[in-house]
Amino acid sequence: YCLAVNRQFDYVDVDVFGCWSHIGASLELVRPGGLLYLTATGLTTWKPSRAFQSLGMRLTRCPPTETLHDHMARALIWRMVSAADSLGLVAQPLFSLYRGTGDVFRILFRVVRRSGD
Repeated sequence: YCLAVNRQFDYVDVDVFGCWSHIGASLELVRPGGLLYLTATGLTTWKPSRAFQSLGMRLTRCPPTETLHDHMARALIWRMVSAADSLGLVAQPLFSLYRGTGDVFRILFRVVRRSGD
């Protein structure tokens, strides 16, 4: 609906529930200069290698438990930055939070148009 009526927002908070194809639509809802807050849950608890694959990362082996959360946060940031780039946007990570209770990742991005577009 929002895309059909060309509506954009200053702040969008989204939990993609593992369906990463919605990231592009979420980025298009953010007004240039606006903020997108991405939530991802349960990525490291069940099968981390599958989570990395769903994010488009091809790893030869899963990172050690001590650094798994850092690697997963970086994979989420990479996925968002790549999706933004394909739309002619820039997603600048501003803040990230990991909460071990419930395995929750929260990452805040500023979304701007790529210069020259």
